[in-house]
Amino acid sequence: MFRLIYRQRRRHLFAGFFAILSCVSFLLQPGTLPYFASEPMILLVLTIGLTSVIAAICMMLISVVLVVVVPSMRMAVEFFSIMLFLNIALFDHLPLWITDRGLEVGVWIAAYITLFSITYGTWLDRYRIWLDHSETRRFRIKGTAEELWDWLVPGLDRKGGANWEPLLKKMEERADEPNVFDVEYRIGHAQFEHQTIKYEAVSYPRHARYAFQGELNPANKHLVSGIMEFTIDPIADTDHCKITLTRSRQALLVREGLLMWFDDALGDQVDHLRATWTDRWDWSMAGKFRRQAAALS
Repeated sequence: MFRLIYRQRRRHLFAGFFAILSCVSFLLQPGTLPYFASEPMILLVLTIGLTSVIAAICMMLISVVLVVVVPSMRMAVEFFSIMLFLNIALFDHLPLWITDRGLEVGVWIAAYITLFSITYGTWLDRYRIWLDHSETRRFRIKGTAEELWDWLVPGLDRKGGANWEPLLKKMEERADEPNVFDVEYRIGHAQFEHQTIKYEAVSYPRHARYAFQGELNPANKHLVSGIMEFTIDPIADTDHCKITLTRSRQALLVREGLLMWFDDALGDQVDHLRATWTDRWDWSMAGKFRRQAAALS
């Protein structure tokens, strides 16, 4: 659970940051701190600072609880914190025809839905706005380089398809193209994701790098393509290895890029790998998705 909370740290910090802005914006409004008007400036600064820190901690705790209890609703954290700030900062600037008729709540609900739809909905998909995303994560795990290679590197293992990915349904090497595989994953509801992976570098049992390409309209093939790299380094005088994973995607839809950044997607996948290898309960978002997809397949 603590790893899940840590992986969502960007979301928690984002919520805390906007809680601070909301608090400062509220306290600096005219008439909010009348009792401090004649007090030294240092007292005013300390009051605003301490109150802002408390507000940030409370907002971050709300974010933690939401991520742990209802992880599927975690995206609401950033929008709730943004809307809280906008509500406080702009409330006095709303047109009279809104405030006189008591329409403020409806306006903020509509603004929330619109902002959420633009960011995590499909509205921006029609525009040529893409994000690059590259991550590297390292972790230490018990096992030999050969064992971990068989478990980690798809298609090149010595056990005929053994792999960490539970949703892997089929993986076939092309007869006319060495180290090129057609892959099929289960994603639930009798649906499958097709992918082609092509190994660009192989050095058994220490290093492998492949390019992956999803199945999509040829005009937008780059939106589901990228590079995955594995490095396995045995640690001297131990029975452990250090594994380095690097994943790069050059063009992501805005909603996918933001979600992967907030979720620390590759770090979350590392937690899934570690939990699977050590046979422990998996709190990761990657593990949750795979359990749900497997149950629906």
